Amino acid sequence: MSFRGGPGSLHQKKQRKTTRSVNKHIRFLETGETTALLKSSSSVQKVQSFLEKVQKEVQRNQTDHREGGAAADKPPAVTEGGGSRSTEMKRARREKKEADEEDCSSSDESTLKHEQPGFTVGFSTTAAERDEEDEEEEAVPPGRQLLNLQIPDFLQSDAPKDPKEKGKKPKRRSKRRKRQQIPAEVEADSELAKYWAQRYRLFSRFDEGIRLDREGWFSVTPEKIAEHIALRVKHSFPTSELVIDAFCGVGGNTIQFALTGKRVLAVDIDAVKLDLARHNAEVYGVAQRIDFLQGDFLQLAPRLRGDVVFLSPPWGGPNYLTAEVFDIRTMMEPDGYPIFSRAKQISENIVYFLPRNANMDQVVSLAGSGGLVEVEQNFLNNKLKTVTAYFGNLIQLDGAGPG
Repeated sequence: MSFRGGPGSLHQKKQRKTTRSVNKHIRFLETGETTALLKSSSSVQKVQSFLEKVQKEVQRNQTDHREGGAAADKPPAVTEGGGSRSTEMKRARREKKEADEEDCSSSDESTLKHEQPGFTVGFSTTAAERDEEDEEEEAVPPGRQLLNLQIPDFLQSDAPKDPKEKGKKPKRRSKRRKRQQIPAEVEADSELAKYWAQRYRLFSRFDEGIRLDREGWFSVTPEKIAEHIALRVKHSFPTSELVIDAFCGVGGNTIQFALTGKRVLAVDIDAVKLDLARHNAEVYGVAQRIDFLQGDFLQLAPRLRGDVVFLSPPWGGPNYLTAEVFDIRTMMEPDGYPIFSRAKQISENIVYFLPRNANMDQVVSLAGSGGLVEVEQNFLNNKLKTVTAYFGNLIQLDGAGPG
């Protein structure tokens, strides 16, 4: 135990002073790799000592080479006359050139330039360029020019070469899609304007040729929700092979069921919608997994067989949102109860896609006395959009979703 102001506290202060922190700055390159900034450390000193050894070895080789060829290169003796002076000048120039080469300590492989407090590594020029520089040095003897060192890329500064570009930020590639011109039929209808703005929520591959009629704009299931329902059916009832889409419309749900590997029977009473659904399925590359059947589901149901029945009958247009509670008996055409009864003749495994304000008491009553139903709320961008009721083997009692 030590008291404030006592020797113990002084000892603690000394310990605090000796504590240091080392900052390691990381630079992120355009290639996605990271590299630490070079600092004066033991690793750097090892590099410097290695380069110095290389330089000494190069100098030793050059000295041996010059001594070996001294006898051959030694100029012949001249008598006192007019040629002696020129010979001495040539010899002085040669000695000066050799002294310059020793000072530069240049090699054919690399050149080291040491500056305090840091260091820069560069690579020498080629032999042909070096000969041209030697000739320039002989022409201009008073000064000695340093070699223009090339700095490696990993030691280059990130600062732009042009001072005008210092304040400029690199341009980011825009991920926005090209703005499409609004079709004339959509532009003329004010109610479809908001659906056009949300077209990629309906079909992510809209720009690849998706087609919709007027009713299809506000009746097709948003793609994310349709995908979730299809995956839910796949995981809840993996042995199912054929899904019947009783009211396929322009094919939003039909396409997603086919994308999970299921065989789909797409039924609709409207031939135009059936053609649109076939075309849109071709855009997604799943038309070969779908059979299209035109007719009234209520009349066709007794003759149909399948593992799962998906029900998404017309809700009467966008006006369904004006009601506080959506009555599936009176506000749906045809009546929602007979539709469900016909579907049960085909299979007990039924998916009923309904408005978000659907009457829950009516939905629960469809299961019958003692029956089970699972109601799922579908949110998109934190907004409740629709509800989905699952019957039969599609009910998940453990609450596990499709992932």
